[in-house]
Formats: sequence, C-alpha cells, structure tokens
Amino acid sequence: MRLRVSSGSAAALGLLDIRRGAEVRTAYVMIGEGECAFACSFCPQGTSSRASHDLLSRVTWPEYPEGVLLDALEGAEGDAAPRRLCLQVLGGPAGLESARAFLGRYRARGGRLPVSVNAALFDPESAEALFDAGCDRLGLAMDAAPPALFRRHKLDRPGAFAGRRELLETLARAHPGRISTHFIAGLGETEEEMVDAVHRALAAGVTVGLFAFTPVRGTPLVDHPPPDLSGYRRLQLARYLMSEGRAVPGDFSFRGGRIVAVGTRFSRDDLARAIRTSGCPDCNRPYYNERPGEIPYNYPRPPGNGAIDAALRALELPGAADLVAGEVSSRG
Repeated sequence: MRLRVSSGSAAALGLLDIRRGAEVRTAYVMIGEGECAFACSFCPQGTSSRASHDLLSRVTWPEYPEGVLLDALEGAEGDAAPRRLCLQVLGGPAGLESARAFLGRYRARGGRLPVSVNAALFDPESAEALFDAGCDRLGLAMDAAPPALFRRHKLDRPGAFAGRRELLETLARAHPGRISTHFIAGLGETEEEMVDAVHRALAAGVTVGLFAFTPVRGTPLVDHPPPDLSGYRRLQLARYLMSEGRAVPGDFSFRGGRIVAVGTRFSRDDLARAIRTSGCPDCNRPYYNERPGEIPYNYPRPPGNGAIDAALRALELPGAADLVAGEVSSRG
C-alpha cells in the first residue's frame, strides 16, 4: 500500500520540517495501488500525465510507511493538530480496497478524527463499504460543470456524466449531510453553467466545494490558463449564497454566460466567508491552488479587511464597490 501525505499535512504531523504559511486543519493522505485508473487531463496522477506522481494539483506528497503515518496521527495533539483526516483515493478497485483497509486499521488503533474519503465510485455498495469501515463523509468529484467538459477532461464514455451525477444524488439521499463533491472553475465552462451545476448539487443535499483550475507541468492542460480572479470571486459568492439557501440561479443576471448582477443582498461578511476554502468541515487546503505570495483563490484562514476590499472590487458587480465603505449591496 502506497501512502503519500501532502507536504503541509506532513509538517503538521511532525513528519516534515518545512515552513508553513497557514495552519493545516485537515491531514490529507493520498492512497492507492499503482497508477490511477483515470485519465483526468488536469491531474498529475492521471494516466495521460507525464508529471511526477509526487504531485496532486501543485502540492508535493512525500511517501511514508503506514506505521509511521499511523503513529504520527496518534501523536498529533494540541490546538495546531489536524481536526480531520482526508483520504484522496487513486481510481480503481484496488485503491478503494486500500482505503477501506487503512481506515479499518486507523479505527482499530483508536483513531478518533472524523474521516473524509474522496474516491471515484461507480456503485453505492463501494460507498457502504467505506462508511462501514469508519468514513464519516464521502466525496465524489464532478470536477467539470457541463457534460461536454466532463467528457473532454475527465471520462470520455457515453453516459458517464449523467451516471456520476445520478450516483452522487443517490448517495446524498441515502446518507443525508455526509456526501460532498467539488467543481473546478476554469476548464472552459461559463459562469452560468457553473451556477446551474452547483445549484443542482446543493439542491440534492450535497456539500459543494469550489476549486480553481491549476496548470501543472507534465499534464495535458499545462498550457491552459487558470481562471480569471474576477470570475472566480463571482462564482464563490454565488456558491456561498446558494449554499446558505439565500439564492437560486434565477437570482443572478447573466450576459454571455457571465454574472452581471446579483438580486440577493449580501454584505462584507458574506463575501469574507465566500472567498474562504469551501468543502468538508475543517478543510482549508493551504496553497492548493496558488503559490505563497500570490493572491489566494481560496483563503485558508479568515481574510483581512484589505483582502475583502480587493475581493469586492474584483466582483465587478453593481453596488459591490460600495461595500468597501461597509454598506450593503443589492442589484444595481
């Protein structure tokens, strides 16, 4: 069994001595046997990638023996210790079995952290096996918002998009409040397509996280640009308002697929929450989408007033700039 730990998580667990720019609230572990069974064009682990298998997104993941990792998890204490364990499972039946077995041994040793498992599943039975082993949340990535981009960048198989979405919604009905997904902004979708996809998932009871596409050397999309920050901020705001039950797609005005106005009132505090990392509880993924020193797409901690002001200006929406002075915005 191959176990890789994100460099930030390894540092938080005392396995790696590196400087951390942000506290890691979740310990991220990549688990699987051999190569990933999928060919996602944006992922260093995909079968079409020539990138180092030490990478996932732009983060390095050093390898550790299972015993060393379990000891580190058992010994992690204090306010700075991770509050959740997240298993990123490489595609295929062998990876799922490895995840189930590791989770069982972690629980058998008294491991008490809540555990999220992100895995490519094709049937409810695989999900049940992971829940039985001690998983408390399960993530099934949609990644691409519209079907055409799903086929182009993830899985080119007739019915694959509809099948994954149907499975996601089936799992959400069977396990209310315990199913997550995420979408990657910047693969070529319009903001309107992303809003519709996020809303459908939320309406089904799925927790939705938003990533920004990150080009990685050695992947087929190495020359594809990351998303425009302005558009990403609008999507973050839309996701947040919809996740709070305060907006539906009809509350947004679009022109050429771009959000041009928001009919729901929002505040500075709303935007401050919207631009933070979204996903499972305690998931903050420091520098997963950006390098230290860059403006973060997703803030791993509460943003300061300067960051909130910059995000308000980046929205380029009617009334948003007024909130720099602390006022409340609405449509035009």
